[in-house]
Order: sequence, then structure tokens, then C-alpha cells
Amino acid sequence: MIDKKNKVFISYAREDYDIAKKLYDDLKSAGLCPWIDREEILVGQKWKDQIRKAIKEASFFLALLSNNSISKIGYVQKELKIAMEMLDERPDSDIFLIPAIIDDCKPDDERLSNIHWAYLCRSYKIGLNDILRAILRSDVCPSQTLSKEESLPNTQMKPPPKKLNSQFIDYCDGTILDTKTGLMWATKDNGNNISWPDAKAYCENYQGGGYNDWRMPTTDELKRLYQDAIKGKKRKIYFSKHLVWSIETKDSASANIGFFNGYNSFHHQSYAVNHRALPVRQFK
Repeated sequence: MIDKKNKVFISYAREDYDIAKKLYDDLKSAGLCPWIDREEILVGQKWKDQIRKAIKEASFFLALLSNNSISKIGYVQKELKIAMEMLDERPDSDIFLIPAIIDDCKPDDERLSNIHWAYLCRSYKIGLNDILRAILRSDVCPSQTLSKEESLPNTQMKPPPKKLNSQFIDYCDGTILDTKTGLMWATKDNGNNISWPDAKAYCENYQGGGYNDWRMPTTDELKRLYQDAIKGKKRKIYFSKHLVWSIETKDSASANIGFFNGYNSFHHQSYAVNHRALPVRQFK
């Protein structure tokens, strides 16, 4: 029998199954008993009854909020309604309903406005860490409570994001978001002389913020970054040298942008002196 003290019901829209399953696996690896319909409901069982029973038995209700789930007409709304009814019956100090944002959605449900959210969309690792700490530090799971100094495997804590100005947000995890372009940048370059092929590989293998979809920027993206974040006294990103490779190529040469003047030029791809790599990704 599943120990109710560790049972976590995962509510999600069908379109978001991949991240729901990833959370299911990670919570299970952390010693908890997550519940997700596709893994737990057997062929022949009445699925609505099983879902309602699982919510009633759970100590935590993890609501994955996305543009899919908040606009969807279906049972995911019923699940949240049941969870909210259960929350109303609990002491205000109890942690039961854990909202987790997984994309750029903006939930307008007033019932959720007073509950602190986990932001998996900003960094999966940090969001997972926040969820685990909420569960393991809860009185419901006293045997697994973390000490103040303890940190969870493969995760790290970080301070809250800082709004640098009306355009840029520093997430304090090695990433900075340009809200006008929707691009997320590394907050500093690679720090050493680097050729174009190695710079491309560096960008594609970068893991800043827990994301794995980083790439080398285009020339236009670098020019825009220079104008908005570098030129004059607006510097938001640290460069150890002034030339940054872009993805644009011409025969055996590749473009770079000079971050001392904003001009672009082409250098042979093997050339490394004073050249740097700066990863970028599309924020989702």
C-alpha cells in the first residue's frame, strides 16, 4: 500500500504529458510516491473514480499550469476544483496545493493568487528543487525533512530574479532574459580564446539555468544585444574580450560582432585570439 504521507498527485493537461512524466520519475527517484494517471490507472478501471480517489488520498496536489491546462475544457479543471475544496478544509499553514508554471502562461484564477508558485519554465532544476523542499520540509513528511544547510541532489538554490530595468531580468543562475526579444542569454562569455567550431560546440553544450537548448546567436541577435544591453553604460553581460562569434558563415570564415563598437566582420573559423562564445536560447 502507498504511504499517504509521501503521495503526490500530479495534475496536467494531456499536451504536457512529457514534463509530467519527467516530474513523476524525478519525484520517485527522490523517495516519494508520485501518482500520474497513465502510470497508475489499470486497464478496466473506472478512470474518473481512480483519479478522485488518488486526489483524496494524496498529501500533495502538484498542479502543472500551462497555456494548455488553463484554457482547456476537461477533467483537469475538475481535478483542480477537487484540490481547492480539499485545501479549504486544511489549516492555512498546511502545504497541499503546489502550483508549478511550465510555460509563459498567466493563470488568472484568484484561488491561486495567494499560493507561492514553482517556476519550472525558468529552470527545471531549480523548480524541482523548490517542489521537493516544499514537500520534504512539510510536517507531512517529517522523516525526510531537509536541514537548512542541506541541498538536494543535482539541484541548487538561487536568489529570486532581479529586474535590471524595463527590458532585462537577471535570473541569478547565469542567465539573463531580454523581455523585448524573448531571448535568454548567458550572463558572461566562455572566458577564453576560442575558434568558431569550438564556440559553436560550447554554446550547444551550455547548461545555464538547467536548460539544454542553447545555441550560437545570429549576427542580428548580437547587434541587437549590443544596442540594448552593452552600448554606453547599459552593460548587462560580461565580456572578457570584445569579439563574439555568430552562427553566420561564408566559405571558411564566420561572422563576429565587436562589442566595443557594434560592427561585424568575418574571420577564419580557426582563428581564436580575442574571440569568445556567448550562448543564447529562445525563452519559452
